[in-house]
Amino acid sequence: MEGGNTTVLELVSKYEEISGVPIKFKYLPRREGDLAAFWADSSKAIEMMSWKPERNIKKICEDTWRWQKHNPIGYSKNK
Repeated sequence: MEGGNTTVLELVSKYEEISGVPIKFKYLPRREGDLAAFWADSSKAIEMMSWKPERNIKKICEDTWRWQKHNPIGYSKNK
């Protein structure tokens, strides 16, 4: 699987699509110290551990939404 870029708006849109819940957001100026862009590079893990990504952004969002639905207060001993 080949990786790709995902913007914050694409991520919000994907979570809305998967959850069926609209997400409110505001456009605000970048805060001091915020990076204009950043990314992760898995090439070192691929090279050193023969690991390769198996999920795209849709699958990642589906998995995290499913977990959140089943664990609305996160990990807790007092469930």
